[in-house]
Amino acid sequence: MEINPFSATLPNLKKISHPDTFFQSVKEKYSPQVRQDFFKSVETPALYIQQIERSAHTYQGIITTVPIQAYMTGQIKGHEETLERKGQIQVKLLRERQAMVKPVLLTYNNVAAIKNWMEDQIAKSDPIQTVFFEEDQANYRLWEVQAPESIKKVQALFKQEVDRAYIADGHHRMLSTTDQQLGLDAVLCSFFPKDQVLIRDFNRQVFFDNGFDTLDFLDQLKKLTELEPMQEGGKPQTKHTLSLYMAGQWYAIRWKRKLLERHKSGLPLLDADILNESVLQPLLQVQDLRKTDRIKYVDGQSEVPELERLLRDTPNSLLFCLFPIDWTEMVQWADQGQTLPPKSTWFEPRMKNGLVVKDL
Repeated sequence: MEINPFSATLPNLKKISHPDTFFQSVKEKYSPQVRQDFFKSVETPALYIQQIERSAHTYQGIITTVPIQAYMTGQIKGHEETLERKGQIQVKLLRERQAMVKPVLLTYNNVAAIKNWMEDQIAKSDPIQTVFFEEDQANYRLWEVQAPESIKKVQALFKQEVDRAYIADGHHRMLSTTDQQLGLDAVLCSFFPKDQVLIRDFNRQVFFDNGFDTLDFLDQLKKLTELEPMQEGGKPQTKHTLSLYMAGQWYAIRWKRKLLERHKSGLPLLDADILNESVLQPLLQVQDLRKTDRIKYVDGQSEVPELERLLRDTPNSLLFCLFPIDWTEMVQWADQGQTLPPKSTWFEPRMKNGLVVKDL
């Protein structure tokens, strides 16, 4: 895999008093923020090491640029279908701000030598940037690597040891960079190895009309699943089980064996795939998952009280909670050139807008 240093644009932290609010606004307001000197350019090309420290996990990876050709030729592999409207939005944003304000998150097989290289660079100096996000209770630290010999060493390691990488987050951002009118040749990426990413669940809130018959829906669902009311809310704990929250009641769901047999193929069975084909499309009449506005995808950071509150605020809806897929399943699908259903995974760490920017 070819990686390259780049001339970054970094935030002027002395001017930023409320990081949560400011960096959430970068996606839409980057251009005026540049004019107001909230960002400064770094002329010397560099690589960057980012460390994200949360209460339960610490993640560490490298921010760099990668030739777009690596995506076009399949060295960088996607694993999810893209949503058409989101791809169009990303292209529009790129044109307007003329900058990549958030790297595409890539993951790859662990390479001990690359991990050691990162540790050596961190030991040499203090971070050039430390930002605490109160909402996430997370510290984002950044180290800059400008020394040519250090850059050449890790470039050689990536070329020798990393023959492919997988998009963990940023399918639409990656796709948007291939828009021919933009004329780009590189994309801003962050590489976090397999042992530095966590895959969480991605859940589905489905909206329905006033005439929706919940009892009839449960009867239809029982033909496909073993379904039992739950004493209290909770997410599924094993593969091929789901949780359903509807009309103030939680249900535990397990797919019937005959349904699993029907979906069996050469690839790992995905609960999201079965849910789409056996429930969302035939029972709830959600036909085009890439374009529908009847589904809201709820990330795995949301716990039961928040999920219940979400449905109280939008009563004409139900919620399916899915067990997260694992890294091996994702890789098998991607290596076969197959795509998972939209929003099948929620990866951590989460990249933040504006911490490292590449102007076009």
